[in-house]
Amino acid sequence: MALVSNQDVVIKEENPEVTLVQVLNVPDFVEQYLDIDARLCLRKTCTTIRNIINEKRLHIGCLNFNCYGMTTYEDDSIEISNENCVEISTDEGFKVTYKIIEEHGLEVTNGDRRKFIHEEKKNEQIKIIQHDLMTILCGEKLRIDTLRIESDHKTNDEDDCYGISHHFYEEDEDEEDKDDKNKDKEDKEKEAKEEVDYEEEGWDDNTQIGMRALQKTLKQLPNKLKVNNLEYFVQELDNVFIETLEKIDPEHLKSLQLRIYRYYICAVDWEYLYNLEQWKRLKSIDVCYPLPAIPDIVNSYTHFENAYLEIADFFLLDGGISKHDVVMQIKEKLLENHNLKQFKLCAYSNMHDWDFENIKASLQEYNTNNAPYPCWVSIPYPDSDKKLQLLVKRKMIWFKGPCYVEGEEEEEREDDDEEEEDSDDDDDDEEEPNFNWDNY
Repeated sequence: MALVSNQDVVIKEENPEVTLVQVLNVPDFVEQYLDIDARLCLRKTCTTIRNIINEKRLHIGCLNFNCYGMTTYEDDSIEISNENCVEISTDEGFKVTYKIIEEHGLEVTNGDRRKFIHEEKKNEQIKIIQHDLMTILCGEKLRIDTLRIESDHKTNDEDDCYGISHHFYEEDEDEEDKDDKNKDKEDKEKEAKEEVDYEEEGWDDNTQIGMRALQKTLKQLPNKLKVNNLEYFVQELDNVFIETLEKIDPEHLKSLQLRIYRYYICAVDWEYLYNLEQWKRLKSIDVCYPLPAIPDIVNSYTHFENAYLEIADFFLLDGGISKHDVVMQIKEKLLENHNLKQFKLCAYSNMHDWDFENIKASLQEYNTNNAPYPCWVSIPYPDSDKKLQLLVKRKMIWFKGPCYVEGEEEEEREDDDEEEEDSDDDDDDEEEPNFNWDNY
């Protein structure tokens, strides 16, 4: 504070007080100097500051949402720990971990800060995770390059088997057993009423709390997410995947990477998925789903610029149609796609000899150089000088379109495919898709 003398009058000159709101409204201050952690802390101060933070641009390179449990192996048996984790993180160093400890509460770790919340109710634990996730995703000016969602949750197959066997042997139970089970049923119903918000859609396990929090967050988001790439890796696929896809702005979404490890447990309406605007407007797709239907492959995977599919076995494709006809149907659909870069279908096991020979014979007319198989053949686009190239091996069907650029994306991931021996007997040495068969 300065004192200024003006003859006999002394004037106090006061510096104006700068408020936090004014600082946050300085152009580009928040964007340049505040990371996600700082923004989350400031949002908790008051409504005015929360609204300011929400209006500021936020760019995240890769946002990870990971749900995982702790599994131990003892004497050839699997024992699932009662501690399960949900992790929200970015590649820029931000990470918050929620460890769910059954019948005790929730342990939250953010950097070197750790807090234990004594909250045993699942729906309250969900709300805690959901609140933090919402603070990151709710901003209208949020931009995410890659959203990666992972979950290692598995349903309990033994419980399913028990339910079946119990159904057959129920008549042999004595009255005392029935009374005990009726009491157990009443106790479970009472517990279910207390957790109605959690149980209402069939979520019944700690390992699903993270995905439940994600689902509830997506339903409450006021805006579509501006995400360029979605990576979704799960043991079992359910409707959370579709709800995630629906909440992404189709104008921004360019690529999808999907991994489904337990392919026989898949509760998704595929027809609904394939009709989503987000699916139709994708540029690139990378899918590991061992049991797709042939009509789905032909009609719903051939419009992309880049498509890579991993399947379990060519034998498992629809038995009513030959592998030769599968290749020909895919070929005809791809000849309608003038923006095609490449379409690659890889299997874990070889196709039958007769299937391979039938395909080879059918493609011979395009083998103008009479090169030994396996070899690339060029198929002309109708009424065009463009070419569709095709290479068929016992474990792979690979199309290259007119927009293919040598050395791009998919070729890099399987560059050993070109080095296969000329002899058909050597096809067994092809590089296998990266299936995690232990998960099956």
